[in-house]
Amino acid sequence: MRLKGRARDILELVVDNPGTTVSELAQRLGLHRSTMDRYIKILKDLGLVRTKPGRGGGVYPTCDSIVLVRSDGEVSLVRRGGSLARITVKADDRPGLLADVSERLARAGVNILETELRVVDGVAIMEFEAENVIHEEVLRELRGLKGLRELRIESVRDDGGRDEGDDAG
Repeated sequence: MRLKGRARDILELVVDNPGTTVSELAQRLGLHRSTMDRYIKILKDLGLVRTKPGRGGGVYPTCDSIVLVRSDGEVSLVRRGGSLARITVKADDRPGLLADVSERLARAGVNILETELRVVDGVAIMEFEAENVIHEEVLRELRGLKGLRELRIESVRDDGGRDEGDDAG
């Protein structure tokens, strides 16, 4: 894939300034907001950006877009499929647990975008916002996790809402 012109300019801004709003991007490049919306939709369809609505929202790069911008040339991108999802893991707390879970998610091909971790009464509660989530692969990787108490995967729609998830545990 080779990206040129305005689309590349927009992608470079997003990679260098994750979370920038569509209005800010339009203003910085001297484009009308509706024109910027069209570009963002195309970049989303290509899997190069994701948007987060509401407070703290904006346009964020995906791993593919970072590779594309940093490569300074043509890159072959392989689409895995999968979706944007919220993964919740509850397990007995222990040293190395977060690393173990992260490694298992990586083996499932998941790209972690955001992580929240807390421990309540000896139970670690890890919440991951992630992309490229294929539910069956995540379930397969995490089911064997030592001390697993609960596993939940909720698909996140483009509008920020959540779909029903898969449970295991």
